[in-house]
Amino acid sequence: MGLLILVQAAVTVRGALYTETFENPATGANMQTSAIGWSVYAGSTAINNSTTTSSGSSPFHDYAAVSTSDFLFVNNAVTLNQSFAAVHEFGAGLTIKSGDTFSWQMGNATTAATAQIMIQTGGNWYVSTSVKQNTKVNGYSSGTEFINAVNASSADVSFSLAFDPSTAAWKTVTLTDGVELSIGSTITNPFSSTTTITGIGFYLVDAGASIGQSMRIDTLQIVPEPGTLALAGLGGMLLVVSARRQRRCEA
Repeated sequence: MGLLILVQAAVTVRGALYTETFENPATGANMQTSAIGWSVYAGSTAINNSTTTSSGSSPFHDYAAVSTSDFLFVNNAVTLNQSFAAVHEFGAGLTIKSGDTFSWQMGNATTAATAQIMIQTGGNWYVSTSVKQNTKVNGYSSGTEFINAVNASSADVSFSLAFDPSTAAWKTVTLTDGVELSIGSTITNPFSSTTTITGIGFYLVDAGASIGQSMRIDTLQIVPEPGTLALAGLGGMLLVVSARRQRRCEA
């Protein structure tokens, strides 16, 4: 009985609070991001790219999709330094705590491209002030090169950000479909150390000297902070000790 309790506790505390692997079940074709519940908006007027899979025909346009290699990507097919918001809203709220970690994999065509975490809470979107970029010279020119780096566990494609509720860590975001996508000022009041979020995503700037460049995101997770895991693990061990002592008393 004690062993069973320990195993159950270990399984519970090691799991991520949230995981998105951007799976594409289609064969040989990119998939709309809307098919997996993600919305992508491009530019200052928040053009909805959630139902695109390519740049289309003339007139061409920027676009986003889920790759056949199972990652989400955006492409600045016609606009230099294009900004995108790629977001997912939950069916129910998810509680995160100070120190919990957002982690993801990213491989962009240029080191100039930037990514910031977005969260939704209280019906509003916010973006992290922390900005992440690849450092590999010349970036990742193809999805295959990115996936090879992921499979090789390359540190250059692995990113993380600990949840910091302070005012310096977040800015406001205006995101209205077909109307506006813009970043505002830093928040005036800190988030609670325990905050319920109803959405997660990325603010992406596909920067660089050329158009037609892709930014790629894979395996987004929210992981409990290590102290919480250690405490929960200790609790599981105490449950085992308690069960064993009780069995001895009953024997």
